Amino acid sequence: MNQEEHTNRSYFLENGLPECQCESAGYCPIFKETFGNNLHSHCQKSQSFRDNYIKIIKDKENDPDRKARMEERSLRNKEARTFDEAVEELKEEGVSLKEIRDSTSEGLGDTVENVLSKFGITKKLLENVAGIKGCRCEERKEWLNKIFPYSKKT
Repeated sequence: MNQEEHTNRSYFLENGLPECQCESAGYCPIFKETFGNNLHSHCQKSQSFRDNYIKIIKDKENDPDRKARMEERSLRNKEARTFDEAVEELKEEGVSLKEIRDSTSEGLGDTVENVLSKFGITKKLLENVAGIKGCRCEERKEWLNKIFPYSKKT
């Protein structure tokens, strides 16, 4: 085996890994993972560990839905960062949680909606971050308003 084959990941994924290629725990260029002492020890001592790990990598790489899941996860992470930025921006503008209840709220449902909207949390954002369709936010708001109404002072 020449030096290029010795470190070529695709070669080992196709032909197996007869022995651990790493001298110590840490980043493994073959598995593209960081191995702690325990995993590194298994890799050094066990052919079945290496074979199973290669099978897991192949299964992951050949999964047709993997790319879509990775893109979805990336979008959720981006939206979460956008939310964090919105919170920081609101704090800088002086928005505080003491401003929760506004005079047009009929009940707790309206208050929850108002608080969330102050932080940039929309129905669409909830659907994307949670990975669900149809958040039923309006139903929950109405239910909370009926269960926990605010009495209007006259």
